[in-house]
Amino acid sequence: SRMGGGPSVQDPAGDAATATLVLAWIVHLAMARGFSRSAYLGLAVAGLLVTALAARRRWRHGRVPRVTRWLVSPSGTSLCLLAPLVFRDRLHLAALGEHLGTSAGVFKAGVAAAGTLLLVLLLVAGALVRRGGARQTLRARVAVLSVLALAVAASSALLDHAALSRLKRTGAPPVTPQDSTSHPRPTGFLLLTLDAVRADHLSVYGYPLDTSPNLASLARHATVYENAWAASDMSLGSHASLFTGKYPGRHGAWAGEGFPVGRPLPASERTLAERAAEAGCVRFAAAANGYFLNAAYGLSRGFQLFDVPQADRLELRTRLDLAAHRFAGRGAAVHRRAREVNAVLAKGLDAARSANRPFLAFANYMEAHDPYAPDRRFLGRFPGYDPLLPPRAERFIGPAGSRRIVDPRERRHLVSLYDSAIATLDHELGLLFERMRAMGLYDGALIVVTADHGEMLGERGIFGHGAGLMDEVLRIPLIVKFPFQREARRVAVPVSQVDLVPTLLDLFGLPLDPGLDGISLLGVEQAGERELRAESPPERAVFRGGSTVLERVPAGPAPPPLDPEALDRLKSLGYVR
Repeated sequence: SRMGGGPSVQDPAGDAATATLVLAWIVHLAMARGFSRSAYLGLAVAGLLVTALAARRRWRHGRVPRVTRWLVSPSGTSLCLLAPLVFRDRLHLAALGEHLGTSAGVFKAGVAAAGTLLLVLLLVAGALVRRGGARQTLRARVAVLSVLALAVAASSALLDHAALSRLKRTGAPPVTPQDSTSHPRPTGFLLLTLDAVRADHLSVYGYPLDTSPNLASLARHATVYENAWAASDMSLGSHASLFTGKYPGRHGAWAGEGFPVGRPLPASERTLAERAAEAGCVRFAAAANGYFLNAAYGLSRGFQLFDVPQADRLELRTRLDLAAHRFAGRGAAVHRRAREVNAVLAKGLDAARSANRPFLAFANYMEAHDPYAPDRRFLGRFPGYDPLLPPRAERFIGPAGSRRIVDPRERRHLVSLYDSAIATLDHELGLLFERMRAMGLYDGALIVVTADHGEMLGERGIFGHGAGLMDEVLRIPLIVKFPFQREARRVAVPVSQVDLVPTLLDLFGLPLDPGLDGISLLGVEQAGERELRAESPPERAVFRGGSTVLERVPAGPAPPPLDPEALDRLKSLGYVR
């Protein structure tokens, strides 16, 4: 219809759809754990769209509706809302952090804002050139958006290339294997943590189902520690213990009472990567756990490349992956997939080989972490899987590790999903080991496969972890292939995650640090009986003489206040306000 001398371009149904999208987006951001810079940017874009929609409804005819027509359409709105996260995520913090430090987050938010503004301007420009015809306008938009996407991808690739180039320029001399009556010096150190994998669900630890054939193959030329203990029941505390050689009560990084979002590792604590730098190692890492394993908590300190997904978009990725995989009829992966982690490792290994340097490579995998999202090739492989039940565990596992009573059918289904997730991970580890063999990096490397903690699978009515220091959460796998090891060994002496740093120092010939809680695995069988701990303040589990005793953590001096840099990092991710 024509009124007031101009064509009416009102679209009530489209406007209603746009309003619903914007409202849902605002609710999504408001219900997230916290506000990051990307979240604030998302709210700003939502406000811009609300303004454009109101202007469109206020001036029903003329230039304003024509300009805003595609901007406030459902498709244009979706692009504008997703753009901040897309632009920010494609620029890797690992490459930026080396040059910009804590200001890298500010830089990324600025790039996201600039990219979003450019996208909005392009959408508005597309509305202004409609006189050229709908087909011509569509082609122009597609062309411009394609150029924009290529520019972002090229920027990401250049940053990655810059980070890998720094690995190749490491100035320390190469380390060569030494003839020794014990263990030769490693040509590299590969540390793999299998998030939430308990030892008794791996074939190599006697599990009757064949969940881990590739780890069993590794164990035929490695040392299996049959009695390994986690230092904590949560990822932050246990990884910090792996990296420092100290228990959580001493290194101070944990999530628990008083620090629900987690307390960062103090700057005074030396990390595994910082010690490996003394041995001339190039140091790179890839992690699937974007919440705790990031620069905000200090665990990336000392690495030249630390590639980790941004925690402030994990919740969005959960929803997008779930929708896409449901549409495709496949299981959904909430966390970063193992093959994505291994792709980063492959680049780092290639850079280390090109530089002829020893390496420290760290990887964290989340396949067996709830919601247990195995590859569809492994669904139904193990008994108990029920296709009538959801192929994810989140319906059954609550935020504190428990929920309503799970009936036997549901428990069997959850255990089958968990086993299938382990099998998925084991398959990818097999591919990683094969790649290392092809690169000539396998035999001389020290390879450590362990877990940060285990998982409750219905014992005492509990699922998940973080609900207490129980054996099912604390008993973890520890498989170590020492450099050039050929024969299989099994060690029954109790060991802990805090023993890893002393082992590295021992193998690389670096001075042992008397302030560490752990001892070298090379001498653990001669060390005699010792006390092992697992801490999750205010609770502590002490392993004495083959039994576990629970204690209250004694009151000690108040932990030092967070340094301003760590506090800024936590605020930038939205963990604290």
